[in-house]
Amino acid sequence: DENLVQYLNDICLKIRSISLIHDQLYHTNQFDKILLKIYIDQLCEQFIHMYSQNDIMFNIEIDENLVFNIETLFPIGIIISELTINTVKHAQIANSERLNISISVEKNQNTYQLKYS
Repeated sequence: DENLVQYLNDICLKIRSISLIHDQLYHTNQFDKILLKIYIDQLCEQFIHMYSQNDIMFNIEIDENLVFNIETLFPIGIIISELTINTVKHAQIANSERLNISISVEKNQNTYQLKYS
């Protein structure tokens, strides 16, 4: 059943978004300083791999030195995963067109703004 396969792929992507954080923690041993750009790059690579039948391109604009702790990265990963899964499911593009997804994070005084389009 195609719906079941898609559902399982979506679950795999959500699990992978969490495991990527653990991979970075394992390699750095710093629980309060995980590079957001590396994490988002790796997460987007997973989407490109899982949705290889779609022509997806990510434009990621995040400061290379921007770090967050694990408690902040978990929800960011889940949010980006959900947005991307829904975008791929519901995007209406012609067969020859590419799906372009832009993700950026900007600092605004004491807050950060995640932009997805």
